[in-house]
Amino acid sequence: AIWDIIYEHCSYYTPQSLGKLLERAGFEVLMISEQYGGQFLGVEARPRLSGRVADVGRWVNPPEFGSMVRRFQQEYAEKVDAWSRRLGALADRSSKTVVWGAGSKGITFLNVLGAGPGQVEYVVDLNPHKHGRFVTGAGQEIVAPTHMAGYQPAAVIIMNPLYRDEIAQSLAEMHVAAEVLEA
Repeated sequence: AIWDIIYEHCSYYTPQSLGKLLERAGFEVLMISEQYGGQFLGVEARPRLSGRVADVGRWVNPPEFGSMVRRFQQEYAEKVDAWSRRLGALADRSSKTVVWGAGSKGITFLNVLGAGPGQVEYVVDLNPHKHGRFVTGAGQEIVAPTHMAGYQPAAVIIMNPLYRDEIAQSLAEMHVAAEVLEA
């Protein structure tokens, strides 16, 4: 989820590091689980009863954690390269391409890739307060989903796979036969 690495997200945790942090801060962790399709961690904790010692020893990252961190730079570069090539191919075919989602993921996607309006013309967002505004850095106009009916894009890049079915249904209802791609 490299498009989520943004300045507003000032901390990233594994379940183990979050559990250890909370235990050291005086909480008893009852449960840590992935939420929202694995995009977030949810925690159930309560203040530790006085006199009880924190059990931080149970919060050890798995042995493969170090290799996962070391692979991150390579996988990040590979994902950016793959999307750069994909956007280039779409532009070479003169395909009308839009990004669906003018939140942090969409803005990060466009700016990391250096994708200007020549590669991605519009960014679609449900929020009416964003319509008629422009993406910081990349410059695309933000439009309502209904704009797609007249524009008829060939490709719609969605920023969150959890919304794939909803977006595909909206496109079908507008008679837009675009390829839906997950960033």
